[in-house]
Amino acid sequence: MPGSAGAPGSASPSDQQQAGLQAAAPTAEAVALVLSGLTAAAALEGTAGIQAGDWVAVTAAAGGTGHFAVQLALLAGCSVVAVVGGAHKVAAIRQLGDRLLTRPGQQLVVVDYTCQGMLTALVDVQPGGIQAVPDAIDYMLRGQHIGKVVVDLRSGRGS
Repeated sequence: MPGSAGAPGSASPSDQQQAGLQAAAPTAEAVALVLSGLTAAAALEGTAGIQAGDWVAVTAAAGGTGHFAVQLALLAGCSVVAVVGGAHKVAAIRQLGDRLLTRPGQQLVVVDYTCQGMLTALVDVQPGGIQAVPDAIDYMLRGQHIGKVVVDLRSGRGS
């Protein structure tokens, strides 16, 4: 039987409102979560083209976009070097990773940059190079190469 909007199974906005099904406008927090998740996905899957077995470094890994990047990279079968600042953030990312490490050989290494320099830590963890660094702006601007840079502000596009 067609709904008020005309197609079978459809409902007009007034039908939805009468049934109490009208969705509330999203909160700023909900919008921020969606944008952070989409940003992480676009950087890792679109621009960097990560693949299972890659090493991915995520700076600000306990932040809004960073924690999504850690999760998406682990779910894609990558090993991750998560860079954070502070012991409480190290613990939070390790707890997050414990649930998502599923493939043999997959690793999550959490680096506290307040105790160890990030570039040194990345080279120590993976001397062969990191395949993707979704937030490498500081290193890029200083001309240091630590892997594929996803954002290149000098050219206006990813590289």
